Amino acid sequence: MPLTYESAPVVVDDDGNSDYPEILELVIDANRPTLVGKFSSKFRLRLRPLPRGIGSNIVETYEHRRGLRGVIAKSCTEACPYDPPCVVTNRQASFRQFLSRG
Repeated sequence: MPLTYESAPVVVDDDGNSDYPEILELVIDANRPTLVGKFSSKFRLRLRPLPRGIGSNIVETYEHRRGLRGVIAKSCTEACPYDPPCVVTNRQASFRQFLSRG
């Protein structure tokens, strides 16, 4: 399971917050009005690996957070910023019902 939304590292937000400030340096020159847009633009089709230091920092930060108490999501909804409109708790039954509609 992933980290809970509240405990997950922030890659970038539009206020300039980031647990990885080096990423901001990689995206700042993108021709988009917001930092999240700049990040999206730069990483949507990225073909080159991240510089080693940034990649290592991402892994270290994730592993550190994952080692903390109570940060692992118990369900996929805990990894979301808000509750989805519908939560499917029995996927097999839901899938069979979908198939029966023809």
